[in-house]
Amino acid sequence: MKNFKRLFYFSLIALGFASCDIGGDKAPDFGSGPSLTQFTSAEKFAFFNKDAGATYTYDIPVTLIGGNGLALNSDATISYEVDNTSTSAAVVGTNYDFVTPGMKVVLPAGKTFTSIQIKVYSGTLNDQDPPSVTLKMKAVATNGDENVLVSGGLFKTKVVLQAQCSSAVAGTYNLTVTRLTPSAATYVFPTEVVSATSNAAEYLGTSTANFSPTGGPGGIGTINVIPPSNAGFTFNDVCGRFKLKPDQTLASYYSNKVSQTPAQYALSSQSSVVVGGVTKRVLTIQYTVDFAAGPRTYKGVYTQN
Repeated sequence: MKNFKRLFYFSLIALGFASCDIGGDKAPDFGSGPSLTQFTSAEKFAFFNKDAGATYTYDIPVTLIGGNGLALNSDATISYEVDNTSTSAAVVGTNYDFVTPGMKVVLPAGKTFTSIQIKVYSGTLNDQDPPSVTLKMKAVATNGDENVLVSGGLFKTKVVLQAQCSSAVAGTYNLTVTRLTPSAATYVFPTEVVSATSNAAEYLGTSTANFSPTGGPGGIGTINVIPPSNAGFTFNDVCGRFKLKPDQTLASYYSNKVSQTPAQYALSSQSSVVVGGVTKRVLTIQYTVDFAAGPRTYKGVYTQN
């Protein structure tokens, strides 16, 4: 398998706040062009322990790009609004509130980033049908004469408020990975380690598909032995179902995308089996790895050692 890179090209449309003129599809001009304010991602999952009465503060980042590549000499006030067109829109006052009212955030002079803070009431969240907060930048104004516009590329962001429960699935497992499409391949890893990360209910495995630093007795198919750094994928225990963390790549080294569809998430859960009179934990996780020849789907069954 080759270590290859994929290049993505995107266009950035500048949206003026005063005249609403739409600029061309050029990239930010670091030197003579305007500065642009934008969110850092189009969509992000935010995980919160589902505790009755618990409140979490979450930052939605806002950044400044373009211009001369430097911070502004004066404060910039960015106004935004909530887009409630989604059927899963979170409810202000029930699921969350804004820390600072007024639907405005200040980007201080001398800084290239700030954040919109929300308070999340995790006990109100549906862990299997998570609500989301979608924000749109409307305009930006400065105290000086600097040219600052709202980015047309990332003027909108969606934050999924994903609840999760207390979890304890870290341990050593006998892992059997079955390649579902194309079929007729299995890979066995008898000492698969699942480690807890520093985030609540988040875990990191050792192997992904047939890529592992531990090798293994085999099965039907070839196991690719790779360096141990982050060879496995990261996932969250969402109250008994296992959701892969978005935006992962194979072994954190190859550019192949590792992802999970909603249908795969629904089939990824925890159960148990009795072996020799001992009840053992079983984790089932389904996911997809993109290859040059097309995506391949996998099912990993982790049986506690």
